[in-house]
Amino acid sequence: TAENAAKLVTLESIIASANMSFYAVFIKESVYDATSDLKWFSFTNVPWEHPITGEIKQGLRVSPASGRILSGKITIPTEVNGQPVITIGGFMGQNVTHVFWLGTPHLLAFAENAFTSVMSLKYCEFPSSVIHVGQSAFNGCENLEFFDLAETCPNLQYIDSNCFNGCFYSATGGLTLNIPASVQYIGFMSFSYQRKIGSGGNVYSQVNLGSPSAPSQLTSIGDGENFGLNSGRSMGNFTAYGITDENLKNKITTYWLGNFSGNKSWN
Repeated sequence: TAENAAKLVTLESIIASANMSFYAVFIKESVYDATSDLKWFSFTNVPWEHPITGEIKQGLRVSPASGRILSGKITIPTEVNGQPVITIGGFMGQNVTHVFWLGTPHLLAFAENAFTSVMSLKYCEFPSSVIHVGQSAFNGCENLEFFDLAETCPNLQYIDSNCFNGCFYSATGGLTLNIPASVQYIGFMSFSYQRKIGSGGNVYSQVNLGSPSAPSQLTSIGDGENFGLNSGRSMGNFTAYGITDENLKNKITTYWLGNFSGNKSWN
């Protein structure tokens, strides 16, 4: 109608509208004025190897096209010519702020150094299909909005070393970090030095491995600290659900729990 058409004057008016239910008919790629033009991206056939089982999957890896510097909000196709995009990498040095997927994602992994030190990055859509976040994949992405890892990545199995080191932004601290029950390995310094979560006190008031209804499948961690802190920061409580291996408990206690000032429990 003419009344509704008047609401579409500018992108800003869409984002600022209090009645977002009207705009439910618009896909997020349109709202954010992103592009899926293939010229911006390079797609190469790169098999992906499962870091735990060694299983090989065939598919495409997406990265910025040679010589391109991408800025702002981008939308990436989930398949090209019928081939699925299963890994993403090579965005270090880019200026992207938001990353979306066009279509149903098949993504299995963020490659090593995928977005290392992309400090402009504020939002990255993590498909639920992701199994592996590679070494230093988001290291230094200090403006990436904090999100619930367990809710977003229910099939995540391998968190590589340094992958979220110096990562995440939140105006307030004292957050709850839920590590998915599906995770089997966590590397060292995966969640260390997150200086832009709040400005003092607890970075996380609660860290959970698994949940009461979904016991953690963690079997191994890297040799080295995790949850390292900047000066003046602290950690609150730590709870692990379903971990019974005493060697793993001892290793977690040695490398992780020194900075937790609250309760530490094994449920």
